[in-house]
Amino acid sequence: MTSRRKFVCSAGTAVAAILLRKLSLATKPQDEMLSPLIYPIFEAVYSPRVQGFLPPTGDEKEKVTKIVNATPTGPRPIDVAQYFVDRFFVHDPMVISQWPAPQPWNPLIVQFFSATSSPANNDTVPWCAAFANWCLKRSNRPFTNSASSQTFLATTMFETIDAPSEGDLVVFTCYRKDNGESLNLGHVAFFKKKNDDLTFDVVGGNQSGTSPSMICLKTYPYAPFESRRMVGKKYVPVLYKINKYLKVT
Repeated sequence: MTSRRKFVCSAGTAVAAILLRKLSLATKPQDEMLSPLIYPIFEAVYSPRVQGFLPPTGDEKEKVTKIVNATPTGPRPIDVAQYFVDRFFVHDPMVISQWPAPQPWNPLIVQFFSATSSPANNDTVPWCAAFANWCLKRSNRPFTNSASSQTFLATTMFETIDAPSEGDLVVFTCYRKDNGESLNLGHVAFFKKKNDDLTFDVVGGNQSGTSPSMICLKTYPYAPFESRRMVGKKYVPVLYKINKYLKVT
């Protein structure tokens, strides 16, 4: 299922670094609905200790600063999210992707955590909620200020609805397959469109696209689907289920 794309590389030593990243992405399996990358436990986002591998270069940080400054402020949060897909998905997907080990962490993903209270300083943690909150904040909408997707379920700032329209939020919750227990983990993204009675599209971060974890348009089923999440120090099989649709006005 993994797509292979030819990345355009810059000159000098950056060429070697990007080629290494390309190889790392191309050899990653994509057999899950969500990113198969190995994360620390979710609580690691609150730790001041660096969970990543290497800091990004000054040129990489400068590039991200220019990207952030050029990102529109709306009119809707989904338009902010879609901007990253439209601009980078085909021509420069590494910009909107997590950079697997042993590469540096992507400073753009770290930037998304500025819309949360979590001091994440790398990209080796789940970041779907950070991205959603960043898009909400940038378009001057209410946001949960949390790196947890499940905080969208507890807030009263969004109206729960039965049928989402383009730009509304979809919140998934994952449950252990062995006992049905909620892990208080999940996923959040912006609803794009209904395809049929079985599937729909969302725009979000920390989704599997041409790389294991990136900002992209993703098709999900309405029915529960299988995946896995890390609990303690090991992965456990889980079922992801749609928990709520939330109106974004």
